[in-house]
Amino acid sequence: MTDDELWQVVQDREGRYSVWRQDRAAPLGWTATGFAGRRAACVAHIDATWTDPLPARWRSVLDARNAAEREAPAHA
Repeated sequence: MTDDELWQVVQDREGRYSVWRQDRAAPLGWTATGFAGRRAACVAHIDATWTDPLPARWRSVLDARNAAEREAPAHA
């Protein structure tokens, strides 16, 4: 790996991010996000973008649980 290699940021269905060499197709189950550059720039972009590393399916479970708790009547 040399410093002049170009990388791309990829994302999977769970909302996780990774870097992948730009001269290769994104791996199965991953999609290019449109951000590309040197590896350090891609990692910095991921650090700034990916603020919640919890997989999407768990976020939806927790969101549903929190909504149910807000709607539940309070016990006296």
